[in-house]
Amino acid sequence: MNFDKVFSKTRGKYGLLRGNETIVFIKAGAGGTIPGYREKYLRMACRIRERLGATVICASNPDCEHQAEDEMMIRKAVADAGFSDYELKFIGVSDGAYQALSLADRFPQSKAFLGINTSFVDPDSLIEKLN
Repeated sequence: MNFDKVFSKTRGKYGLLRGNETIVFIKAGAGGTIPGYREKYLRMACRIRERLGATVICASNPDCEHQAEDEMMIRKAVADAGFSDYELKFIGVSDGAYQALSLADRFPQSKAFLGINTSFVDPDSLIEKLN
């Protein structure tokens, strides 16, 4: 079980599993790596691709602040695959949930969001972002 491709950027690492026009972006919690503890993100990505046929991108979270790189990575995956029409789904864990929701706001193709053990402390902020 391995990623099809791994990218190292200035502030983070990304693992890519190639699939169809549904793109699932998984953002690790603070300090998280792309495979995750006991390869939990890699296993999750493989199951998602197996069941949905989706393209899956796993993003590390070394310092909790690199959404510009995350956005660039999604756009690169779309361009490299030649997708003209696609939809995005986001999964974030802890601090990664907050970052994934903020990132989802940058794409009109965003269709779904799952936050696991989110770090939201202000319910009004969460509701505002979801709107």
